[in-house]
Amino acid sequence: MNCKKLLVAVACIVMGMALQAQTGVVTIHQNATLDSLLYQEKNKETITLAEKTISATGYRVQIYSSNASRKAKEQAFQWKTDLEEAYPEHHVYVQYQAPFWKVRIGDFTHYAEAVVWSNALKKAYPNEANEIMVVKEKQVKPIYLPEEAVTDSIATSETDLLQLY
Repeated sequence: MNCKKLLVAVACIVMGMALQAQTGVVTIHQNATLDSLLYQEKNKETITLAEKTISATGYRVQIYSSNASRKAKEQAFQWKTDLEEAYPEHHVYVQYQAPFWKVRIGDFTHYAEAVVWSNALKKAYPNEANEIMVVKEKQVKPIYLPEEAVTDSIATSETDLLQLY
């Protein structure tokens, strides 16, 4: 019986030691460039053009959409090249939304502008008239902010930024 009591006592002591909180030192090794990115202090000289702009909801004209597995990507970039040559004043975008490759053109803030442009494209590309449509986009036509908006104080939302105008 004493043997059992001794084994139970030893087991309790061992378990108690295992459950005690252990102390130690944790060393983190990280790249110095990560520190500079995380703790970089921004001033007016480091603010980029992208930080001085916001994008508004708008419309684009979709001229191509296909999920043909082998040809769709190649055709999408061919459309992009052709449209950029024909209409250099408009931006052309190639998007991949699985499984579709899509080509869209323009940055229109008003639906009517996009409809007029889509009708012009339907006349220019009559074989593709059934594919050409106006689509709503979340980010089109960057709005450049005045210098006062890009200061030490940060606006909390796009509506705060738009109120600066």
